[in-house]
Amino acid sequence: MKSNNTLVDDLYDYFEEVYVISDADHPSKIMEAVHKPYAIANNMF
Repeated sequence: MKSNNTLVDDLYDYFEEVYVISDADHPSKIMEAVHKPYAIANNMF
């Protein structure tokens, strides 16, 4: 299964930083799907 990232490609045209997380990045198990977005958000501030 492959993620559909057409919206992400469009967002790169408007924003400097775009984070692709969870199943939009690649299909994963629940622990990884929750941990990666948390880690990104925790490092933003």
